[in-house]
Amino acid sequence: MSVAIIRHGERKDYVDKSWVKGAERPWDPPLTKLGKLQAAAAGRRLRDEITRDHGVPTATRVYSSPFTRCVQTATEIAKELGVTAIQVEDGLAEELCEKFYRSWCLPESNGSWGGPPNTTVSADTKLRPQAFVDFRELLHSTATLKEVVSPLVDENYTSLWPLSGKGITWGNFENRSQLVERLLFTHQELHQQAKNESIVLVTHGGPVIKLFNALNVDDGNTKKTGHCGYTGLALCIPRAQGGWTGPIVVDHSHIDTVEVLVEE
Repeated sequence: MSVAIIRHGERKDYVDKSWVKGAERPWDPPLTKLGKLQAAAAGRRLRDEITRDHGVPTATRVYSSPFTRCVQTATEIAKELGVTAIQVEDGLAEELCEKFYRSWCLPESNGSWGGPPNTTVSADTKLRPQAFVDFRELLHSTATLKEVVSPLVDENYTSLWPLSGKGITWGNFENRSQLVERLLFTHQELHQQAKNESIVLVTHGGPVIKLFNALNVDDGNTKKTGHCGYTGLALCIPRAQGGWTGPIVVDHSHIDTVEVLVEE
């Protein structure tokens, strides 16, 4: 059945540029209040519009990147769908490239992707010590996520693509081809496990775009998507002859009214 690929909602460090400097876990910002409302709006769209307009069953499984903002997003979506558990899958994690590390580990980092502009890193640059720790150790375990982030987290689920042991640290980044390999493997395996169900994959902006483009989805045109805003949604439906159709190409119109309500 269908696979919905969704980016998380609005993140704290993109709104409060001072947050990273004082945060204990600057690599893992939570959602803002607006971000949670955006996630709920995405869940309602999946519940109400997808089945009505595209003829696929309502999603019964929700998988999430291990980052806090994604687990929070997945939780709000699951509530709207009536799904009682979410599975945390390392294979849906953020792109662990140098730009990601620069967003939080440099002295002047403020959460911006790529870090402070025109910043050169030398042997004398004082990076946060966590930059040299195997990255999976910096993320919450499923037990901790269940305790401090969401009671819906399924502690018994085991990631198909575990990040532990991959040795990702500052200087040993994940490259683009490795990211795409990870995303395609995870997408294929999760779809195969739930072939007769519709599923939701909650991940990050870059992974949404790169996975959608790597799937070579037939969306009626030849232009690949290049931008994914908060809770951007891509819907992929398998074709009987193989491949995928994409009736929704990274759209986030469901959050337009949410932002108006918050402003008022």
